[in-house]
Amino acid sequence: MTTFTKALNLASGGWALYLVGLAVVLATDHGEVGYVAVGAVIAVAVLTWTRRTSSRTSFGVSLVLGVLLALQSAAYLAADIAGSPVDARVLTLDLVSLVAGLAIVVGSGWALRSRPGASVAAA
Repeated sequence: MTTFTKALNLASGGWALYLVGLAVVLATDHGEVGYVAVGAVIAVAVLTWTRRTSSRTSFGVSLVLGVLLALQSAAYLAADIAGSPVDARVLTLDLVSLVAGLAIVVGSGWALRSRPGASVAAA
C-alpha cells in the first residue's frame, strides 16, 4: 500500500466516522435533522470527490472542512465539559466528531504531500 493510498484511506475513514456520528445523532435526537442533513450531504460529497478524483483541489477542500469540523468539535467538547450536567452521549459524540475531524485533516494533508506527481515544494 502506497503512502498516498494510506493517506486517502485515513481521510476517507474520517469522513466515514463523521457520517456514523451523524447517524447516531439522527437516531437519538430528532431535533437535529437539519444539521444532520447538511453534514451528511457535505461529508458524502467530499468523500466521493476525493475518492473519485484524488485531485489537489479535493484534498484542499477536505483539509479546510476537516479543520473547521475539528475546531467546531473542540469548541463543543469544551462547552460540554464546562457545562453543569455532563451528558455522556453528547460528550461522546463530540469526541467522535473531533477524532473524525483530526483524521480528515491529517489524511488530507498527508495526501496533498504524497500525491503521485506532486512535489514537496508545491505542497
